[in-house]
Amino acid sequence: MSDYGTCSRCDFNPGDLINGKYTVEAMLGEGSFGRVYKVRRGQSVFALKLFKLWEQLNSDRPEIMKRFDREYETGRINSSYLVHAP
Repeated sequence: MSDYGTCSRCDFNPGDLINGKYTVEAMLGEGSFGRVYKVRRGQSVFALKLFKLWEQLNSDRPEIMKRFDREYETGRINSSYLVHAP
């Protein structure tokens, strides 16, 4: 299971700091549940997905988080059939 943090907003610009840890380099995409940002923490660069859960019904949130966990676990599979960004 992934490690969930909390964030009070979901609209960031390059150079913004998220939760005092992640420096935003760019927004990579946006969907109905949130946004994905390219961020840097020290020398590491990766994608950070932020959900706008406050816009979702409380009853829908557990299913949304299960979906996220499935995406996270799928991304950890080591297979030549999956593309992983460096």
